[in-house]
Amino acid sequence: MAPSLVTIDASEPLEKIFEVIDRDGGVIVSNFLSPELLKESMAAIEPHFSGRKLYTSTSTHDELGEDFFPEGSQRVYKSGYVLASTAALRLVPGAKPQPLHRDQIAYQTRPDPSNPLFTPIFGCLIAGSKCTYKNGATAVIPGSHLWGADRIPKLEECTYAEMEPGSALFTLGSTYHAVGENKCDISDPDALRTLFACFAQRDYYRLDQDEVLSTPIEIAQTLPDDILRLAGYYKAVSGVGYVEDHQNPVEFMQKEENGIGKFGPVALRVHHNGRPALKNKVKNVKYNQLEDPDRWIRLVKLEPSPSEPTSEPDRPDLLVCTIEEYIRGHSAPYTALSYVWESPDSPKKHVRIDGTAVDISSTVENALRRLRFRKKPRWLWVDQLCINQANEVEKSHQVHQMHHIYREADQVIAWLGNGDESSDLICRLMRDTGRALRSNDLEGLQKLYSGNKEEGSIDLEAAKEAFHAYCQRRYWQRLWIMQEFAVGRRIAIACGDWIVKYDLMDQTLDAPSIVRRRAQKKPVNGLESLIRNLNYVYSTPLNSYVYSLFTRRWHYVYTPDGEHPWGQPLLQVVAVSLTLEVDYNVVHATDPRDRIFALLNLTGDRDHFDLFPDYSMTVEEVYRETACKILEQGTIDVLMYCQRPRKLASLPSWVPDWSMDVLHPNAQPPWNNPPFKASGKYTAIPQFPHFDTAIFDGIYVDKVQEIGATWDPNWLKPINPTAVRQWLKSIRGFCDSSPRVRVGEERLDAARIGILDGTTYFSTVPYQGWGSQCAEDSEKIQQPNTAEGEEAGEASSTEGSFYASALMRMHTRRAFMTSTGFVGVGPLDIQPGDEVCILLGGKIPYLLRAQGDEAYTLVGEAYVHGVMHGELFKGGARNLRSFTVK
Repeated sequence: MAPSLVTIDASEPLEKIFEVIDRDGGVIVSNFLSPELLKESMAAIEPHFSGRKLYTSTSTHDELGEDFFPEGSQRVYKSGYVLASTAALRLVPGAKPQPLHRDQIAYQTRPDPSNPLFTPIFGCLIAGSKCTYKNGATAVIPGSHLWGADRIPKLEECTYAEMEPGSALFTLGSTYHAVGENKCDISDPDALRTLFACFAQRDYYRLDQDEVLSTPIEIAQTLPDDILRLAGYYKAVSGVGYVEDHQNPVEFMQKEENGIGKFGPVALRVHHNGRPALKNKVKNVKYNQLEDPDRWIRLVKLEPSPSEPTSEPDRPDLLVCTIEEYIRGHSAPYTALSYVWESPDSPKKHVRIDGTAVDISSTVENALRRLRFRKKPRWLWVDQLCINQANEVEKSHQVHQMHHIYREADQVIAWLGNGDESSDLICRLMRDTGRALRSNDLEGLQKLYSGNKEEGSIDLEAAKEAFHAYCQRRYWQRLWIMQEFAVGRRIAIACGDWIVKYDLMDQTLDAPSIVRRRAQKKPVNGLESLIRNLNYVYSTPLNSYVYSLFTRRWHYVYTPDGEHPWGQPLLQVVAVSLTLEVDYNVVHATDPRDRIFALLNLTGDRDHFDLFPDYSMTVEEVYRETACKILEQGTIDVLMYCQRPRKLASLPSWVPDWSMDVLHPNAQPPWNNPPFKASGKYTAIPQFPHFDTAIFDGIYVDKVQEIGATWDPNWLKPINPTAVRQWLKSIRGFCDSSPRVRVGEERLDAARIGILDGTTYFSTVPYQGWGSQCAEDSEKIQQPNTAEGEEAGEASSTEGSFYASALMRMHTRRAFMTSTGFVGVGPLDIQPGDEVCILLGGKIPYLLRAQGDEAYTLVGEAYVHGVMHGELFKGGARNLRSFTVK
C-alpha cells in the first residue's frame, strides 16, 4: 500500500511542515488561503479562462510573502531563490493524466546521494476548487525525493493529493508526481478542477518565466518592493542577467536622476562583508571599472586643510578628495580606516570627490576630517568610498582581499568616533601609562595612580567610569573589525582629537602583570596598592570586548606572503572570538555567515575550508560545512559547542549554531591538553552520508536514570551559598546511593563532581589530596557571612576560593545518575533515558537522545565520574558501535 501524504494545518509551526517535507518530499497544507482571499481570487480569475488576458490582482502579494517563498524556499534550497513561474490551471472532464515525472528534470540535475534535499525548483499547487481522485487530483510518491536516478516510479506507489479549496500541495522538484486523469462527467458538481500553481527556483538558474521581460514597466513600477525582489528585479550579476550598463533591473526601471536607479549605486541587500547597505551612501561618485578587482584597489587622496580658516566657524570647509586606482602593493603609502558603519537612516555629510558633492556617512566624514593633514595630501583606504557598493561582482572580489588591504596598509586607524571629556581623560591616561611602562618609570606610574588627588595623580573613580564608557563604544562590539584590527602592521586607536598608539594601549591593559614581573627584579614600594588601583580602573563588565580584540591581534601570526599563515585553527579562533566566558558581551555581525567568514583569514588552517567565503551558501550550509571540515580533521570535540536551545532549528544537532550566544564549554576546550581523555588513544573520523546526518564510532556507557539539581549562575553576580548547597546536596545524594562511589569517599567525590573535577580552573588535577582540597574549599563558600545575609540572599565570601572560581566558569548544568550508578553532570534539558556515549577521538562523553528511527540527536557535553580518563578503554576498544546522529 502506498504511503499517504501528510496534511498539516497552516497554523502549525513552519518547522513542523519542513520536517515532513524533509522526510516525504511533499506535504498538504490545509487552510493555506483564507476563504476571503480564495473567493476573491476565483472571482477575478474566472473571466480569464475563456481568453488570454493578464490577471493583475494584488490580493495574492501577501500570500507570496515572508511565510511562503522567502522562508520556505530558502529552508529547502539553502541558497537564494526567485519566483520561477505562476499559472492558473483548470482541468476539465476528459483531461488526460501526465506521466510520473520530477520537475527538476528540466534543469538537467540528478539526485545527489549526499544531499537528497537538493533541488533546483520547489512547487506549490493551491486548490481553487475541491480536488478528488475522480477529478484528477495530483498523484505523488512520498519519499521518492530520496530515490536514485535509476529507480523507475510505478503507478501503484502513488497516493493522491485530495484537497479542500484553499489547501496547498508543496513538493520538491525531486519528488515524483503527475496530474491525474479527470474522470468526471460534466454534470458532476466537482467536474472542474481549478489550481493556482506557483514555483520558486534557485536564483542562479535561468527563469522559467521571466517576469522582468514579460511584465510592462508601467505595471512593475506599481508593485511593492518585496514582490519585485521575488520576481527577480533585484538580481543582476551572474543571476538573471543585465539590463543595461551592469544595472539591476529595478535600477534601470526606476531611473530618476544622473542615469542611475532611484536608490543610487547601492547594494540592494546585505553586503558581502556583513555590513548593512546604506542608501545613497556614495551618491554621484563615478567609478571606473577596476581592471582586475582581485589585484587593483582604489584609494582616496584627501587634500590638506585650507591654509585660511573659513569665514563661518560654524560651517567647516568641505573635505576635498579624489579617487585613484592602483595595483595592490604598488600604491602610495596609505592608511586603512577601520570603523563601524551607521544605520541607513543616519545623518549624512557632504564631501567633494572628483569635483562632485557626495553624501557620505557622518562617521566617515568625521574620521577623514580628523585624519586630514595640514600641509600635504593623505592617501586612505575607506571601504565605503573605495569599493563600488553598487557593483556586486567588484564588491565580492574586494571583500575577499580585504585582509591584504589592511595588512599592506602603512597604518591602520581604528576610529571609535567623536570624543568627549570622558574619552579625552582615558586616552590621555592610557598614553601616559604606556609611556611610563615603556620607560620603566614605576615611580611616575605610582604617582599617577596614587589616588591621593595630588598634582599628577588621577581621580580613580572618574578614570574607571571613563574606561567603562570607552569599552561601551560600538566599535569594539562588531565582528568584522576583528580582522581589520588584527592584521595591520601598525595600528593606532583614534577617538575624537586623541590618537593612542597600539603598543601604549596594549601595555596599559597588561599593566598589572608588567608591574609585577618587573617588581621581581627590583622591589617596588607600594606594589600591591599600585596593582590594586590599576585593576580597579581597568575592571569593567565590558572590558572583554577590548581584551578579546587585543588577544586576537596577539595571536595573529604574520608570514612573508600573508597567504598561508601559521597560527590557531578555525575552531579555536571562532570559539575564542565568539563564545561567552563569565560575561555576556556578544560581538555582532549583520550576516550570521560572517561569524565564520569574518574570522577565516585569521586562522592557520583556512586552506582546509576551500569553499569559503561563499555567500551563495545559506547559514545552515556554512555552519554544516564548518563542522564537517573540523570533524574531518579529527576534532570530535567541536561537539562541545552544540548547545540548546538552538536559534536555527533546522540545523542538525551535531552542528554548532554559531548564530546563537554560544557559551564556552564546561570542559576545557579541544585545543587545550586537560587530563580528560575519555576515549583514550582511540580515534575515528565520522561519516556524513546525508546533509543532516553524521555517523560516529564509539561505545555505549549507560542510560540516565535520575536527574537532579541545576547549576546556572549569573556571571555578573557573586556566588550564592544557598545555590551551592542545593547543587552539592543533589550530587552528594547520588554519590551516597551509587555503588560506583567507594564507601567513605562520597563527600570528596561529590565535591570533585560539583566542579567537573576542576579542569576549567586547573590543568594538573587530580592529584593526591585533591578531593579533600575540593571538599574543604566547597564547605567554606557554602557558609554565608551572616545569618541575616543569607536570608537577604547575600553571597558568602569567595575571595581567593578556587572552588568558587571553578563554579563560576560553569553554566547550564544538571546533575544526573545512570542506571548502573555513574554520577555525572550534563546539560539543563537532560532527560531520563538519554544515553551516555563516548565517541572515538572525544576527550569527554556526550549525551545522545534516541529518536525512534535508530538515530539520535545530540543533547550535549557531559562529565561522568569514573570514565573521564579512558578507564573504559584500558582493555582495548571493545563493544564499538556506530551512532547515527541527526
